[in-house]
Amino acid sequence: MTERPKVNDDMRLAAAVLIAEQLVQAGHVEASELEQHAADLAQYGRDSSDGYELAKDLENRAYWDCNLDMATILDGYSSALRSEVENAQKTWAGENNIQPPLLIGTRVSIRGFDGELQGTIDGVYAHGPAKFTVKLDGETGSCRRIINFEDAKVLETAP
Repeated sequence: MTERPKVNDDMRLAAAVLIAEQLVQAGHVEASELEQHAADLAQYGRDSSDGYELAKDLENRAYWDCNLDMATILDGYSSALRSEVENAQKTWAGENNIQPPLLIGTRVSIRGFDGELQGTIDGVYAHGPAKFTVKLDGETGSCRRIINFEDAKVLETAP
């Protein structure tokens, strides 16, 4: 099975073109400069940059002259990039007939920001490709972690 698609240069450029087109439509960039501005966005845009951070990076690194309206438009870059990744992952899941490798109710460990966490798979996430919902140990209420199928590691059970 092929690996889940991750952010790559083509996705960055596709998202950058969308944002550069918005900058052209808003009158901040000349249509003849769209390709260069898209290339700058793809090069300097980070996955989680907000519009202000991206505007500052473009000013400092690519010598753009940004204003508040441009920063507002640039704020859409990370969202456009996430859409590109999600679309690629949906295509990947469909073309490869990706199915849940574990059953609901399976005890798993997952890597979290705060170390290794344990919980129970309680569903397949309906709004993203090849993802589980996991109720972490100790969680009360309806809070769930959404994880990629491949990130769930089965916990060994005692014999």
